[in-house]
Amino acid sequence: NPVTKEGANVVVLNATDTAGLASKAAKTLSGQGINIVETGNASVNQATTTIIDASGGQKPATRQYLQQQYGSTITTTNPYANTYDTDFIVVLGADKIPKTTTTKQ
Repeated sequence: NPVTKEGANVVVLNATDTAGLASKAAKTLSGQGINIVETGNASVNQATTTIIDASGGQKPATRQYLQQQYGSTITTTNPYANTYDTDFIVVLGADKIPKTTTTKQ
């Protein structure tokens, strides 16, 4: 698996008011061989999920995998550079809140 060979470190941040979103995503990513170094809350809430690529282009397979999972919004601008020393930061937005379903009786 090229993703596990790269050994990228990933931080998952929750940019919503939905508790547990980052830890649930981290568990899913860990199950796919992604090295999750930390989860937490983003500094501000956001509507859409963003992937911050701080790898300097050194982890292309991981970047592609994260884009497949979380969409194509990717940036190298890293407002968390002083907080996390990692290859990627996935900032989960409101677009990743699970939809609740209601059933009529």
